[in-house]
Amino acid sequence: MDLRLRLKIRSFLPSFGFVVLIVLTFGVVLPCTLLRNHNSPYSKLLKPKPIDESLKLYKTLNDFRKQQSTEFLSRTNKSELYSLGGWDQKPKIRVLVTIITTSRNDHNYKISKDDYKPKYLTQTLSKFLRLKKFNTGLKSNISLKIVMCDVDEGSHSELNELSSFTTVHHLYDKPPRSPSQVNSFEKEKRDYASCLNVSTMYSEADYILIVEDDALPHDDLIHHLDHLFAYRVPLLGDFGFIKLFHPSRLNGYITADLNRLVEWFSLASILEHLLTAAVYLWHKSKSSLNFMSRITRYIYFVLLLFAIGRENINYFRRLSPFLYRLVPAPSCCSPALLYSSSSARIMMEHLMSVTSKKGFAKDSVMDLFAHASGLNTWFYEPKLFTHIGVYTTRRSSVVNPLIID
Repeated sequence: MDLRLRLKIRSFLPSFGFVVLIVLTFGVVLPCTLLRNHNSPYSKLLKPKPIDESLKLYKTLNDFRKQQSTEFLSRTNKSELYSLGGWDQKPKIRVLVTIITTSRNDHNYKISKDDYKPKYLTQTLSKFLRLKKFNTGLKSNISLKIVMCDVDEGSHSELNELSSFTTVHHLYDKPPRSPSQVNSFEKEKRDYASCLNVSTMYSEADYILIVEDDALPHDDLIHHLDHLFAYRVPLLGDFGFIKLFHPSRLNGYITADLNRLVEWFSLASILEHLLTAAVYLWHKSKSSLNFMSRITRYIYFVLLLFAIGRENINYFRRLSPFLYRLVPAPSCCSPALLYSSSSARIMMEHLMSVTSKKGFAKDSVMDLFAHASGLNTWFYEPKLFTHIGVYTTRRSSVVNPLIID
């Protein structure tokens, strides 16, 4: 074979060292570190756990959070807890936190053989009160007031136990005069709109954070709200809402959102340029700059980013609020939405004017209206809440804990 042809063919093949790097990366290092990480494609190689086993692990973690929450509430004076639920004395940006709650303790909730009570509301309310208590005295520009909006038509014993800690708004008579005759999607939408309406009655609130009772705030929530109002919100103009949660399983690179693909390939390109520059500076060899070498390295980084998983890569953004970003809000899911006082009123009025049904749930109604009315909606990522609920009241069933967060 002609020497030139052999050299040309060799230039198209990756070096032995690069082949070894590929084998070590994708065959050894990543499988060992990410096999049990549900945000990585490697987790798909494992046989799915039976839902009973997943629920058992979930129950252990949930019990630990319940214990922490109840201990905090029992250790803290009731009058202090009630004061933590109100506005601070100093004039600040006022954020009303409305926790929408329904009972999951008084109904058929079979995640274990015993009569298990998940106590999501206890965990969420306790976490908000703890955040306020431990941020007291720190230089924060926001003041939180916490209220609860009860959308349960029947009994809600957990709420009754917590009602002395903060203001409670009941949407329905207790006991109800007559059971609701609307479908579950319409009831969920009506309840959400009614809680929005209750929230807008607090005229002193600058912003309204609507939180479902199984959405647990992260420890740095207040820090990030400070950052949002200081540096991000002033640049947004009018907006529909800002999502503070989106499920991890929907946060990958391969979605209907083309921006994710642009992000994926752009990041791979940046990494390839950095590696090429490093190799050239180290070896002073122009062979590292040839087209095929660069394409090979680029494909390597594309595959590397996909194998690690976008949600895992985004964890580096948690180092600083300045690394977080606002992106157009993806559709689906509303456990934690931040409104301005005006956008909350606009959204409430629209929700009251339409009817939800299967295939046209509350989330879809809100997304379509925001797009049609020109109100931009955003997602602040990575998320600031964890979804801890495995019981869906809309379908009265238990879902796999692996897909809720």
